[in-house]
Amino acid sequence: MKSKTQLKICLVILVTISCSARKGSNQSNNSDILIPSVYNYNPPELVTKDTSGLKFLMYKPVFVGNVKNMNESFMQGFLTSMEQDFLELFVSRGYQYKGPFDNYNPPVYSDYKYGELIIEPKVAIQIQLPATKKKIYYNPMTTLYSSKIHVDGNASITGVVNITISTTNGGITLWKKNLDVEPRTYMIKSKKYSEYIPLNDPGIWNPSVTNLQVIYQDILSKLWKYLEPEVMQELKKQSNEINNKK
Repeated sequence: MKSKTQLKICLVILVTISCSARKGSNQSNNSDILIPSVYNYNPPELVTKDTSGLKFLMYKPVFVGNVKNMNESFMQGFLTSMEQDFLELFVSRGYQYKGPFDNYNPPVYSDYKYGELIIEPKVAIQIQLPATKKKIYYNPMTTLYSSKIHVDGNASITGVVNITISTTNGGITLWKKNLDVEPRTYMIKSKKYSEYIPLNDPGIWNPSVTNLQVIYQDILSKLWKYLEPEVMQELKKQSNEINNKK
């Protein structure tokens, strides 16, 4: 009887250990998954048809200034998402548009005849990483030393998004808003040592994307408020007055 009881206890312990091991393995795997670099903004209102009579030529959002890490996927995802939501925001405001254009695909004469205002968003966002920590490795086979780095500490995001609206004739600036990024500080810790700063390390990537998502919502919310039809109609009036003088 005693031996049967001991056997049952051993089986329960083994099952518990096995389940714990699987759970710990799943948690470890989940922590290694990168959050998708996708950002989304839903306008608070939706206009189903054009009600403003405003026609814009839209440029794609671009990075400007000395923006480090701008080629990283999570930063490129920021721009790609902003381009899409920019268009949705304009549709929701009831505006008509052509574009988005860029320096490689600029508006042509017929576009300038169509549009009344040009709008250009420029993004200057900086992610500042903490100082790296280094480890020296010795290879007895080659008798050579090598070093790998690790990141552990506070990172920060600062910057601004500039929105400029100008005339289609001559590109005279009529309106400019600097949408300041509310500074954010957060902890990052790379999961392994590498020969370079591993920005695609989950310990760096995931908290960076999470904080950029908060910033993204704030910037697009501000933009929605600034692009009020009454303000845009006044800019259209100014643009027409300038165009008529030429």
